[in-house]
Order: sequence, then structure tokens, then C-alpha cells
Amino acid sequence: MDQQIQNMLSPYQKLSTSEYQVLTYMIEHINTSQVIGIREIAKANFVSTSTVLRMCKKLGYSGYKEFMFYLQNKTKIQQTEKLKSNQYEASLNYFIDNYKVTLGLLNEGDISDFRKVIDASDSIFINGTGLSRMFVQYLSHKLFLLGKNVVVSQIDDSKNIFLTKIKHCQLMISISKSGETEYVLEKTNIAKSLGLQVVSFTNSLPNSLVELAQISFKVYDDIHVLDERSVISSFNSNMIQLIDIVFL
Repeated sequence: MDQQIQNMLSPYQKLSTSEYQVLTYMIEHINTSQVIGIREIAKANFVSTSTVLRMCKKLGYSGYKEFMFYLQNKTKIQQTEKLKSNQYEASLNYFIDNYKVTLGLLNEGDISDFRKVIDASDSIFINGTGLSRMFVQYLSHKLFLLGKNVVVSQIDDSKNIFLTKIKHCQLMISISKSGETEYVLEKTNIAKSLGLQVVSFTNSLPNSLVELAQISFKVYDDIHVLDERSVISSFNSNMIQLIDIVFL
């Protein structure tokens, strides 16, 4: 409370003991000060209304009402900022908790096998569409840095173009949040029939993509709906962090 009062005072504003007491009281009773009025403020502090007015004017205000208007607005802003700060902290902790769940789903053997198949593959096809494109691009960058030839799926590729692209690949990495994306499953089935290794990144629930993959990395999904564009979810950030982990 003392810091809150000091923040309102410039180095050139000197309040008497009585005025400082009034200011402290008004801040501590901000929710009722406007209602009870200046006379009640003065009475509660055993001072005159002139003392209250003098304190307000020393702080640069024309009178009690103007100062109370400022004080209440300042308090509302501080309360809003504190609420936002608490909400951000709660959201961060929520995301961290979900990430810990994702880490708990990791299998050391799968990570080891993934690194071996990456090392053994010169050309890698990354399969994903829609909202998963951001993960496709992020994963592509990781593989480029390892010197791999990366081929990325395109939704408008014909079957012949797709077969041409995949012909020299040894590995397909398929990404689908739901694990049921028709385009991704179709391309994954073809890759598997051609003898490519398949690695999947998907959610932690049982799904079709997991069944097609030799190695599957699962991300905990806190919101189990297919269209989440208007919903805040930890899935996306957890997916990015999971990709970072398996490439360590």
C-alpha cells in the first residue's frame, strides 16, 4: 500500500501526516469512498473537509470528486492488469502441464529408432495438409539443416505427380492432428505399399494414422474437436516442442 501511495506522489509533493493518513484511507476504502463522500472521509480520519480538499489539490486535482474519479480509474486499470497477469500465468501453467503429459507419452526406443531411420534416409517425404502445414514447414527446416533432401506434399498433386515425388524417398513422415485426415491417410497407405518407412505425428487418442506407422509420436490434445480454429489449445505449441525434443 505504501508503494502505491508513493507512486502517486512526485518528489515535490509534501503531504502532512493528516493528509497522508487521509490518502491512505481513501486508497484502502476505494470501493466505498465515492459513496460515503468527503464529509464521512474527514470524520473517519478526525480531520476537517478542508484537510481532505487540501490533500487533493496538493496532488494536482481541483477537488475531491476529480481525485476520486482518477483514483477509481487507476484502481480499475491495476485490477485489470493483475487479472490479465494471473490469467497469463494460469494459461502458461496449463500449457506446461499438457506438455508434461506429452513428454510422458514419449518412448525412448521410438526416439532412438526415429534417429536411426532419419540417418539412413537421404530423401524424406513430409505428408500433411490444412492446419498441419505449419508443422510440415517446421519439420522441413529441421531436416534441411541435417542435409536431407526433403519433399513436401501438395494438396493439388495428381497421383502420378505424387508417385514421381515419392519414388526416390526412403521415409514418409505423416502429420495429422486428428489422425483421420483422408488426404494424409491415402498418401500414407500408398507410401507403405511401396515399402517406405512411415513415422507419424498425431494426437494421443487411437486413430488410423497410428496404425499405419512403424513409429508414432503422440501429442496430448486437450481439446478433442476437429475444427479448433476458434479455440485456444496447447496442441500446436506442444507439437513444436515435441519435434524439437525428438531432434535433440
